[in-house]
Amino acid sequence: FRFGAGENSSSIGISGLDEQFEPTLALMLDLIRNPEVDEQTLEELKGLILKSREDQKSSPRAIAQALFLYNRYGDESPMLESLTSEEISETELDELLSLPADLLNYKHTITYTGSMPLEDLVETLRRYHSVDTELRDTPDFRFRTTREISDTEIYVVDQETAQAQVRIEFPDSQYDEEETLVASIYNDYFGSGMSSVIFQELREARALAYSASARYAQGSRENAENLMLGAIGSQTDKTVDALEAFIDLIDCPAWYPYLMDFADQELILIGSQVRTLPAQPISYVGWHADVPQTNPLHMKVQVYVEDVPADGGVFAFVPGSHKPDAGPCPKPRLYEAMPGHKTFPGKAGDAILFNSYGWHTSMVNKTTSPRKSIILIYEQWTEGRVASDRYAATADRMTTPERRRLFGLDPMRAEAS
Repeated sequence: FRFGAGENSSSIGISGLDEQFEPTLALMLDLIRNPEVDEQTLEELKGLILKSREDQKSSPRAIAQALFLYNRYGDESPMLESLTSEEISETELDELLSLPADLLNYKHTITYTGSMPLEDLVETLRRYHSVDTELRDTPDFRFRTTREISDTEIYVVDQETAQAQVRIEFPDSQYDEEETLVASIYNDYFGSGMSSVIFQELREARALAYSASARYAQGSRENAENLMLGAIGSQTDKTVDALEAFIDLIDCPAWYPYLMDFADQELILIGSQVRTLPAQPISYVGWHADVPQTNPLHMKVQVYVEDVPADGGVFAFVPGSHKPDAGPCPKPRLYEAMPGHKTFPGKAGDAILFNSYGWHTSMVNKTTSPRKSIILIYEQWTEGRVASDRYAATADRMTTPERRRLFGLDPMRAEAS
């Protein structure tokens, strides 16, 4: 038996054997409608809550949570809207005991998973949970959204502590179910776990943080806000360096300067792909070049989301095949028979930058796990190559001239006066 109360919904649930469903349901509803507790138990509960609140005042984790929620929501922070200590102390027993049963007077849904025939289930529910009056409408769902920020703001809690806790947040668009897969793969690659780019770079490579993570947090339902979140636990004397490195990783991945050099500082983003190579006896594509030599300089970055062993469908490339005199791409029946090719196993987060004129493929994945990767596609800028409105939906998030040029929102070259 479980009972849960959240910001927008409450739930009551039972689990057990189907043959005991009827008496269990009857007992649960009796507990909800006729709860019994004494004053002493309530007073003990109040004491535990108030003691926990007092302890939180000296807890670095609790203080950090209070700060980032205030930074996100301002005066509408859930912590500021919770009951005050005085309100908790003044809570009466009769008031609390009436609340669970009153929930049943609101419109609600019932879900069941089990082996009972539908007719038996409905008959049992009607016998123990009859609805004799019209149920009340539930309150409107409350969407919490980040407060509007016009200038850079930094909030600091000045407290002596062994470790600085830094939280970075960027509000984004609203929940879109179609972005779920991309968001999940991005999180695995960029900021979730010890193999992520953020952890490996800030902690393992640069020793700037004890802990570091990031994730793109989608809203929980339609119309809910998405957030880009980052968290760093660092020595106080390394905090500024850790924060600068963190933002740089979000805004400018390590391969970006190389792409800019190859494109003579005139780089545009063509698109992105999420690629999964299943474990199977053949690869999904043979040796090939993506574009002909007549195409503007075309480059791709393939990022491994998870470790890719030598037999795990690794990326393969023929060095020198991108040159104009390389000739047509051979089509050997066995991928490993391609003359001069090299394979590129790697760790999660490794990025492979290659010229798309060149001959490449994914080798056969002989493991039992799919190979996951993110592919970013770039070109050297050419007049009219990318429609100016292609990324118009993201225009409000393109806040620097360089980023706006990368997405084709601003002219690459200043117009002659």
